[in-house]
Amino acid sequence: MTPFRTYAHGKPETWATHLERFEIWVDGRGITSDEQKRGLLLDTLDDTTIRNLKTWVAPRRICECTYEQIVLKLDEKITPTINWLVRYATLTRRTQRIRRRLHGGCEAIGGFLRIRRNTLV
Repeated sequence: MTPFRTYAHGKPETWATHLERFEIWVDGRGITSDEQKRGLLLDTLDDTTIRNLKTWVAPRRICECTYEQIVLKLDEKITPTINWLVRYATLTRRTQRIRRRLHGGCEAIGGFLRIRRNTLV
């Protein structure tokens, strides 16, 4: 069996991409057992991720967790989430930019109308 590439947190491959590739790799080899999937997945993780996983699933041991529990915990801890405050700041900044553009457009239209009015009178 061809070994699967190791996942190292912070390296170019994201966790979601690694998991997707791993599941394709497992399906391609016909592996359906939860225990085998868990063992193979743990074998593809680097030492830092394994240490972190041990901390995240404590007081249980990693071998007591199912494949699904390990994947859920890694998804929860590794996949970045966007802070609501960052979302709010981004939305506010975007709204302010739109308002500035609209306001500038209104001034330009007003100036154009003033010029047209002066030429018609």
